[in-house]
Amino acid sequence: MKSTIFSLIALLACAFSFAQTVVTPEWVRNYSDRDSMTNIPSAIDANGNIYVTGSVRTMNQGYNFATIKYNQQGDTLWVRNYNGTANLDDEAVAIALDANGNIIVTG
Repeated sequence: MKSTIFSLIALLACAFSFAQTVVTPEWVRNYSDRDSMTNIPSAIDANGNIYVTGSVRTMNQGYNFATIKYNQQGDTLWVRNYNGTANLDDEAVAIALDANGNIIVTG
């Protein structure tokens, strides 16, 4: 009987130790000029600023890159758009920061 109770306690202790952690977001932001395509997170600099890129649809230029810088509190610090040649659709697919803090967006 004692071994059964001990086994039950050990089993419950293991179950609690492997429980999944619930993640609670501190903030959520949405950016859409019109109908945006996939947003690609992200890069984070040494100060904790967050960079997100994606593509947004414009009235006369099709889809263009849109890159946004947020601070740690989720405030928008700036938004930059890029329209490639000939007003064709431009789709951002990756973002990175180099060692000097420059932002590189590819698509």
